[in-house]
Amino acid sequence: MTRPVRLLLLALVALVSTPGCAYLNQLIQPPQVSFDRAEFKAADFETLRVDLHLAVHNPNVFGAKLSGYEVKFVVDDVTLLDGDVKQSLDLTAGATADLVVPVTFEWKEIASKVGDVMAGKPVPDHAPFRAAGNVRVQTTLGEISIPYDFRGKIPVIAPPLIVPKAVRLERATALRVTLAVDVDVENVTGRPLGLESFDHAVRFSGRPVVSGRVADDLPVAARSTETRTVTFSLSAIEAGLSLFALIQSGGRVDVKYSGSAKVDTGIGIIPFDFDTTEGLRIRR
Repeated sequence: MTRPVRLLLLALVALVSTPGCAYLNQLIQPPQVSFDRAEFKAADFETLRVDLHLAVHNPNVFGAKLSGYEVKFVVDDVTLLDGDVKQSLDLTAGATADLVVPVTFEWKEIASKVGDVMAGKPVPDHAPFRAAGNVRVQTTLGEISIPYDFRGKIPVIAPPLIVPKAVRLERATALRVTLAVDVDVENVTGRPLGLESFDHAVRFSGRPVVSGRVADDLPVAARSTETRTVTFSLSAIEAGLSLFALIQSGGRVDVKYSGSAKVDTGIGIIPFDFDTTEGLRIRR
């Protein structure tokens, strides 16, 4: 080791060991924490995961280490998370690290805030959230606690409402009838949905009459309803004599529409099962 280097190291040691050394304090700048983005991941219609990305910047010429953080996560005045997490993360000199704070919650925890579809209440497009806390960083001078506080909006998702709305008798002979069932697919949210791999089955008064897969994907715009028509033919033998007579007379039947689909919510593709029964009069 050369003499100039030894002298520099001795000088630094003297600075560190000197009580109340204001000069060294001025050399060390506290790391900076800012909100980068929020990533939303929906695995089903009951649970939402939010990954909060915090940018932690170390402005110094030497490295530091993040040791943990505190977080309080609130959605529309409902506290969903309030805790302390130990997490180690190297902060390279002059670099910015990505700190991911995961939050998972169920919609029922804030159901009174975002509305109840079944009760006919409107579903909002978004719910406001706030994340606050502090990030702990170990530096040469010890641990520094850096506060953060930011707000954003969570997209609200809900399953589509799939309901048979009407039955029409298209053609009728003494031995065979052709029927059309109109099915409404309603998107109650402010986000467009896409239904894929749409399998369905129709039952009349408990008797299976048709099943299969819808040929095309079904996009449903925000706060709108798409109607799809299922057309099929039945013979007197297939329907059974009593049901066949009821259909030809234009009576009322219980129409059960059930099946499954994959729903693209824009923040995840969610498997979805549906099963709805409506008492409908057959229109002639």
